[in-house]
Amino acid sequence: MAEAERLAAEAATAHAAAEVLTTPGVQDLIDATASVVAAYLSGLSGPSAGPLTVAIGCASGRHRAAVVGMHLAAALINLWHVATGIIHCGLNKDVVAR
Repeated sequence: MAEAERLAAEAATAHAAAEVLTTPGVQDLIDATASVVAAYLSGLSGPSAGPLTVAIGCASGRHRAAVVGMHLAAALINLWHVATGIIHCGLNKDVVAR
């Protein structure tokens, strides 16, 4: 990929992320999901001592799910010190026509 194409792709990604994150309720969803994960993994009262899988979906998995997943992982790391891993299943798929 040429440098100009890479920069254009990064700009488009940043624009999509900004749009997703300013959607009403999205940040509340991220915060609430992070709290649920932290509660499940809590050594004091949580019901799960093992790995926990969180799946986030949307129509095509290329914008909302990807952005929410990345920001949820960041929240888990920064707020709760939870080790995370992300698998994006839809990034290489075609955009769903609506």
